[in-house]
Amino acid sequence: MTPASTPLQNTGLNRRDCIFALTAVAASLAGCGGGGGSFAGISSGGTGFVSVGTVRGFGSVIVNTIRFDDSGATFTDDDGSVRSRDDLRLGMVAAVDGANVSTTTGTARNVSFGAQMVGRVTSIDVSKRRFVVLEQRVEVTGSTIFEADTVGGVTGLPLGLTSLVVGDVVEIHGFSKSEGLTATRVQRQSPGTPIFRVQGEVGNHNAASRTFRIGALSIEYSSTPTADIRFTPVNGAQVRVRLVAANPAPTVWSATRIARAESSGAEGSKSEIEGNITAFTSASTFSVNGIAVDASAVATPPGLALGVRVEVKGSFLGGVLVATEVELEDGARVDSLEFEFEGPIGPVVGNTFVIRGVTVNFVALSPTYINGNAAKLIGYTGVLDVKGTAGPSGTDINATRIEFKS
Repeated sequence: MTPASTPLQNTGLNRRDCIFALTAVAASLAGCGGGGGSFAGISSGGTGFVSVGTVRGFGSVIVNTIRFDDSGATFTDDDGSVRSRDDLRLGMVAAVDGANVSTTTGTARNVSFGAQMVGRVTSIDVSKRRFVVLEQRVEVTGSTIFEADTVGGVTGLPLGLTSLVVGDVVEIHGFSKSEGLTATRVQRQSPGTPIFRVQGEVGNHNAASRTFRIGALSIEYSSTPTADIRFTPVNGAQVRVRLVAANPAPTVWSATRIARAESSGAEGSKSEIEGNITAFTSASTFSVNGIAVDASAVATPPGLALGVRVEVKGSFLGGVLVATEVELEDGARVDSLEFEFEGPIGPVVGNTFVIRGVTVNFVALSPTYINGNAAKLIGYTGVLDVKGTAGPSGTDINATRIEFKS
């Protein structure tokens, strides 16, 4: 689905200091200091806007429903290393530090992204649309993107979930749940990948033995370098952990780095966060990806519960995201998530063309055409704006609307 470039997992273990995570991917600390963050960093500086969610399109990067002009943005991964904008993929979870943000547009200053999980597949249930990696259940939705193309010499998943086999090493982007992860993107990785990754809630922490669990996964950090224990595990906290890859799987995995997977934003900073509810007290008090939310001042939709996906807009006050709007993203809405692309297209091949590195089927859903028709696609050299939903395998997009812009 995307042009070949270096997979995120191959970036090594470069320094990434002075950062914290708003969610699985998130914003930077207001200043350097102890404690450490957990992911590629951006900073709202208390006056900007941070949007955290699924990458839903290109031609300017679209995160959640906001189109950010990324022409002057920097791109960083979860090591804090500078990446190319071409490394950002459809379906990744990204954090955009923006300015001049309206309800639909903004200017990106920094875009950070990286995988929430990397590991070996141990079981697959195609009928229930899920598989298991590192003892975590990974759920697939109708909008989960599967990388079909060969990237970095690693064969893709051209049939989506049905291409996956037990023993595959995969890189997964998505949102944490109490029992695992809801995948937004899945990409096969090299079987020799040296470092695995997992994110989730700490349980059964034993300070004396320096062990804890994430779900059914047992982890020890007795030999983890002090500098890489960026957050001391506490039961109930969301953490991101790097593990020494092993096959067969050990009874207890060894951590090479531990970092917190959530924190509050800079005081007064505005944010829009998409993710699963990871703790639930009531419809007015809950957490999204480990971020505390106070929704007492707004009307919340029915159906809020642990594990449900939501989108919350608001500002940080005293370490809590004070909501001004809460939207429920139920199963039907997630399955029919809309993607959008703007730019020139490649040659038409059968019923498809490629735009911004993404294969689009322009026949399957009989799209609406603006300023043209299907015949005009042949040899077209102008700019298209294409909207659509993920195809059945998650490896392409079925167009629902095609507009000829020039």
